[in-house]
Amino acid sequence: MLKWLQFANDSKGARYELRYFRDKDGHEVDFVITHGTKPVFLVEVKLSDCSLHSGLKYLQQIVTSAKAFQIVGVPGTQRQYGEIHLSDVSALFQIREELIERKEGSDLGQI
Repeated sequence: MLKWLQFANDSKGARYELRYFRDKDGHEVDFVITHGTKPVFLVEVKLSDCSLHSGLKYLQQIVTSAKAFQIVGVPGTQRQYGEIHLSDVSALFQIREELIERKEGSDLGQI
């Protein structure tokens, strides 16, 4: 993911950063992709756990404008929990394409 963000930054003049989230109550999300200071993607990664991660659910309720994904290592997994996409690794390629194809200054489209 970091290489994709660096490519988008270098080739499109974007301002993406890769961060993580953890608060004092223990809520955490593995990856938070920001554009400038605005979170645009929330990504939690699990090897095989297909139950919705509580930290991702918590942060998505706070940052409603960001697209939220839980990526699992179970091929063929495709579920929707409200605004959270639970998917196999194919969702990472959707995120990558959106980051690379996005024009500077435009809003992110729907995945």
